[in-house]
Amino acid sequence: MEPVREDVPSSQACENGTPKTPYTTTIYNEHNERIRLIEAERERNKSIVKWLTKTSLLELCEENSVGEFHLVEECQEEHCLIAKQVFRLMTDLVQKCSEIDPRFESKLLWTGSSVEGTKMWLPDEFDFLMELVGLRGNCEYDNSFLFLSKLFVKKKECRELWLNLCRHKDSPALSPLKLKDHFTILVRKAASLLDKSKYQNIRFEDEPYMRN
Repeated sequence: MEPVREDVPSSQACENGTPKTPYTTTIYNEHNERIRLIEAERERNKSIVKWLTKTSLLELCEENSVGEFHLVEECQEEHCLIAKQVFRLMTDLVQKCSEIDPRFESKLLWTGSSVEGTKMWLPDEFDFLMELVGLRGNCEYDNSFLFLSKLFVKKKECRELWLNLCRHKDSPALSPLKLKDHFTILVRKAASLLDKSKYQNIRFEDEPYMRN
């Protein structure tokens, strides 16, 4: 037989009938707080879903878009002035790199959301690619092995020129790590030689960029 449980006065019991003690009161309060947070999260998620059903992603992009970037001199919109400064800086930087190391003569290519017209919030990020002109038509790309793609320098005279950036002296395959390290040093050298007063509102950071 189960022992008969004596009734506990309501002033001395939690809502579920458990007798109040410092321990049970703490557990009970923590449980109620968890329930409250879960319910609040559910309500928040419901409101987000409701809002998203009314507003398409396209509308969100349009409402928060920076707008098109015009690089013509006549345009004086703030985001376009920033873009023109960035382009001036990047053009000068690439030019200076090629003066230090002629192998890195490059064609600058503007890419990413800023050129696509999908940049949102602030004009604070611009993406560029550099095409190494000296390697144009002089390389073969081998991607027959997943995650082991290689770029081979074909012509002997070109291979000798790029030898210190190949995987090893007997290999015609360029080393991504050596290229990256060499280019990082090259950009730092080039940046140190630029007249920074030409690029208003652009702050130069000398530290390497590390993505978390």
